This record gives sequence, structure tokens and C-alpha cells, in this order.
Amino acid sequence: MSAAPACGRIGVGTDILRVRRLFAAAPLPSAQLFEAAGLARVRLRHLVAAFFVGRLVSYSICVTAASAGHRSLSRVFAKGFFSPQTIVTEVLSIALLVATLLIDWPTVIDKLRGWWAVRRGRPAPAPIATRPRRPPGR
Repeated sequence: MSAAPACGRIGVGTDILRVRRLFAAAPLPSAQLFEAAGLARVRLRHLVAAFFVGRLVSYSICVTAASAGHRSLSRVFAKGFFSPQTIVTEVLSIALLVATLLIDWPTVIDKLRGWWAVRRGRPAPAPIATRPRRPPGR
């Protein structure tokens, strides 16, 4: 029987490395991450550095992507809202939004999982979601 860490805390070995990686890479809001760390009785000093490094990296990526998007789209919209490029951009954006809402994602994911399993020589997995049947008359 192995001895548990004192007070149920994670503090040695690979457990703390896993927690640090979670804090550095998780796209979760910080409040929930720190609440989970508190419930797990993780030492806060082990997580603060990983948290700030992770946020610095993720926010830098977001700012860089937003800046690149702003540069490319500002050239398109600088010509006016009725230029051909702007109209095509608007129509494609609306079509992508509508497609995202109308696609039956569970079915698409099931088909892709089945295709991937067959490609690897495995049996197709069970469907991830089944549609609930509506009662008759509704």
C-alpha cells in the first residue's frame, strides 16, 4: 500500500508536471482552473508560474492572429462595403455561419469515425449520439 501525499496534496513527481501542463495549455477560464486546483488541494505556488507562462503564450497567439486578420480584412474593407471582394467575403461568412448551424454534426462525426476506423482496419465504433424520437402527434 503506497502512502498518499500529506494532506492530500499533489506536490511531487509527475502529478505536479501534469497539473502544470494543464494550467499552461488549458483554454479554460482562470477562475475555474484555480477553483479546481483548490479543490484538489494543489499548492498554488507551483501553478502560478505555469499559469502566467501559459496565458502569455496563448494571448500572444491570439493577438498575433487578430493583428494578421485585421491587416488582411482592412485592405478588403478599405475599398468600401460594396466592392466585389467585400461582398464575396460577407456572403462566404454568412454561408459558413449558416452551414455551421445546419450541419448535423453528430452524423458527420459518426461517418468520419467510421471511415477512420475502416481505414485503420478496425470495426466502426458505436454512434456518439442518437436522435430522440418525438412522440406521435407532435
